[in-house]
Amino acid sequence: ADSDAWRGTHEVEWVSGCAILLRLSALSEAGFFDEAFFAYHEEVELCVRLRKAGLRVVWTGEARIRHRGEGSSGRTYVSRKQYFSGRNMVRFVARHGSVGQKFYFGSFFLLSLPFQWLRRLPSGEAAGVILKWQGARDQLLGRPLPRAALGLDHPPGAAR
Repeated sequence: ADSDAWRGTHEVEWVSGCAILLRLSALSEAGFFDEAFFAYHEEVELCVRLRKAGLRVVWTGEARIRHRGEGSSGRTYVSRKQYFSGRNMVRFVARHGSVGQKFYFGSFFLLSLPFQWLRRLPSGEAAGVILKWQGARDQLLGRPLPRAALGLDHPPGAAR
């Protein structure tokens, strides 16, 4: 059974986009999901805008959601998930971070990459760290999304 900390309703910084319920009036006030994020961190960015608009973001332990996760990005660490994670972390911090937060994030991100790579090397997942770096780099340089390289040039399930 869940502890009492998981029960009730709590105001939070953000909620997961895999199970989110929003009022249309809140979206009208703060804006809809930003399509520039495409995948990963879009719900965090939306929740920041909701809170900046003076709206509350709440989580309830009473809700029951059944989610079959990672259907669109795959279950392995080495996937487009890592590319979008790196790209959208940079996009989020650039848009919402203070100067100090940008410095802290940039320093931590760059210094942690070699350690992440070494940690993932034995499992054969080090390429995912490279993808995360490439996503961050592409966002910093303003490069367009490499749709074909990420397998996004066809709709899911479409014949190739």
